Amino acid sequence: MLRVNSSLPCKIVYSLCKHEFLGYLIEPHIVQLNPQGDFSLTYQRLFTHTAKEFAKHLTDVDFKLIKILDETEQDYIIKKYHKKAIRPFEFFSKFYDDKFYENVRPKIEKKLSEV
Repeated sequence: MLRVNSSLPCKIVYSLCKHEFLGYLIEPHIVQLNPQGDFSLTYQRLFTHTAKEFAKHLTDVDFKLIKILDETEQDYIIKKYHKKAIRPFEFFSKFYDDKFYENVRPKIEKKLSEV
């Protein structure tokens, strides 16, 4: 994956993905447009801390959606439930079970419904 050049034309895309443990999520990506104005294969995931670089390509609504979607991202959830630094694979291997899913998924669903 190449890094998107914010000075060239690009567009935000919201993609639906299935996380192995968290279920379906929506992820914001910025995609470089080719000279014909179509989507290229150059893209990157957007987070609140990286979206500012692409401000001229985003609306205020996009910034709000990105902020909400940050709260459904696995690193955010891991930090919320585990105070020490831990790799996602290790976290889900050790702490993921049906009870965890039943606790977390409704919170994710609430955020997705806000989007």
